[in-house]
Amino acid sequence: MSGADSRREKCVELLNKDRPDLRDLYAALVARLWFPGTEKYLLTERIFKELPALLWDALLPEEGFEGEAREIIVNILWAMTKQRTWKVHREWGVQSEPLVYEAWRRGYPVEPHLEL
Repeated sequence: MSGADSRREKCVELLNKDRPDLRDLYAALVARLWFPGTEKYLLTERIFKELPALLWDALLPEEGFEGEAREIIVNILWAMTKQRTWKVHREWGVQSEPLVYEAWRRGYPVEPHLEL
């Protein structure tokens, strides 16, 4: 195992210490988002510690479909880290954050929300 691999493993362990049942989810997340310079970011940003577990609980994957649920969550987080996936308000020339990020940041429950 290389030094980078052991650091990835440590990163996964730290991210999932409050939810050991989500270890595979965090391993997939780190594998997708890890590149030089992101280790500290992954460990310190609330989004990577809290949102995956909230989305997992909201999806309630049935037995045998955990892999699909992991892929959905990792894809959501990956998209949220890429500004080019944000919506653009042409009249103002600015980008609005993805709806899932706004719901998480404002602390809305992951349920249908009329306000959004």
